[in-house]
Amino acid sequence: MAAVQAALRAAAAAAAAAAAAVAGEQAGALHPAQITAAIRYCSTAEQLVVLIQQHVGSMDVRHLATAKMMLSRLRCRQPQAYAACVQHFAQFATADTPRNLSNVVYALCKAPAFNRQEHQAALQQQLMPASICHLSAANAQDISNVLYGMAFSGQQLQGHQMQQLMAAFADVRQQAKPQEVSNTLWAVATMGQQVPAAQLQQLLTAFVGVLQHAVPQDFSNTLWAVATMGQQMSSQQLQQLDDALAGTLQRASPQHVANTLWACAQLQFLPKRLLAAPGLAGLLQAGSAQGLANAAWACGQLGHRDEQLIGVVLTEVQQRLTAASSSSNTQALCNTCWAVAVLDLQQHAAQVLQMAQACSSMWSSTTAEEKRQLWQVHTWLLDFQPAGAQGLQGSLTEQQLQQCRAAWDKALQQTARQSGSDFQLSVLAAVHRLPITWQQQPQMEQLSVGSDGATTDGAMLLDITGRTAGGVLVAVEADGPSHFRRPDGGLMGSTQHRNRALAVRCYRLVSVPWFEWAKLQGAEQKQQQKQQQQQQQYLVRLFEQAGVLSPAAA
Repeated sequence: MAAVQAALRAAAAAAAAAAAAVAGEQAGALHPAQITAAIRYCSTAEQLVVLIQQHVGSMDVRHLATAKMMLSRLRCRQPQAYAACVQHFAQFATADTPRNLSNVVYALCKAPAFNRQEHQAALQQQLMPASICHLSAANAQDISNVLYGMAFSGQQLQGHQMQQLMAAFADVRQQAKPQEVSNTLWAVATMGQQVPAAQLQQLLTAFVGVLQHAVPQDFSNTLWAVATMGQQMSSQQLQQLDDALAGTLQRASPQHVANTLWACAQLQFLPKRLLAAPGLAGLLQAGSAQGLANAAWACGQLGHRDEQLIGVVLTEVQQRLTAASSSSNTQALCNTCWAVAVLDLQQHAAQVLQMAQACSSMWSSTTAEEKRQLWQVHTWLLDFQPAGAQGLQGSLTEQQLQQCRAAWDKALQQTARQSGSDFQLSVLAAVHRLPITWQQQPQMEQLSVGSDGATTDGAMLLDITGRTAGGVLVAVEADGPSHFRRPDGGLMGSTQHRNRALAVRCYRLVSVPWFEWAKLQGAEQKQQQKQQQQQQQYLVRLFEQAGVLSPAAA
């Protein structure tokens, strides 16, 4: 009992000293426990600034780290307070612990934006080198905090610094929490860098191992990071994340879900559990216009024809436009229009016209990609609306439509100038060996013709196209991995859209999946003749299925 009473008296004394110090009534030196109590006692930035001014000289590294964290948390806008802590901390930096160093880096990076620039030199010249020197003693949280803080504040790391930090994090990955893994990957992606493939797989394996402790933001940040870095996850890893995330959806924010859908679309993975989750549309509806549009874009990209979700997005975007909400922008509008077109949701054509008209009124902010999206929407409307329809004419001005066409044509020209892949060249050679009489020999990278079967309309650039002696238009598409989603092998949205557009133009489509063609590739020269025979037999079957050849021709 006596020990407890003594502890209470000590705590009361420390609290009294803290209150006096914060009030500026105690100018004498404080002992460490009093400084700690005083920092925690501060409830306003002004109180903390007074404390720092009077007692910074008595603060040790832990006090300085805590003080800077509190300055950031209290949104202090007085740069002198940050500067005083940084200058005093510099005396200890090289001999400090990884935890204190990471806390200081994190606190400075999370400081209000106006202050970050002033601390850049200290971060780059003192704190980062010191942090790297202490990596052998750092744990996962220490390293993650440093990387996350630097990325959050817009800082960059030199290549060798990033390599050292990532190697050290990979070494302690088994002790890392889900947030530490996801924040680390997010930081690397935000800084525009990549993780070496072997390290990435180590970190993803570690993340999957602690999924039961992950929250929606951890899933979202991890997927977003991998997609943004342009790297890959296995279908099994993605499936595990989809299964686990579906169980935490009630704790997810609209942004977490929208970012997850966007990332899955970039990774060509259909998150069936997430998309089937009850209340998904309502959750997204509570988010931003950009988040709604990203969800629609993801559905379009993955060829997921969710009419309820798209309907919610369209209604919400329209309502916000009607309310003149500044949250609607051309990117959100164009992504939504494009998704409707790619998914062939013709019942929403009128809403698409209204959204395109909204784009017309803020045309100066449209990008080349958005103009290409609008041109695809325009051609879709012309293809599938009743005769006499004018597409986006009337929603966009003639000049705006011309700009959309120019952006589309430029992209096709750039693609046409690229050399054909070995896959395409191999398929073309096999097509030429088929028992078909051609009016127009099959050629690569030709523009499509319109529904009249003769006039070039430039809606698509075809891998291989020709016309048989009987006048049949044939499109042979060498469909590589980008045309197929995981895990079910279904066609991506753009590929489904292409197939419908080819049918409208009276093409007989022959799709050659890369994985089927790969089975027919021989490794040895002596197998070449057998390989060609197998390829020809395979193509004959595909041409028969497309109605170009009759079974008798085989």
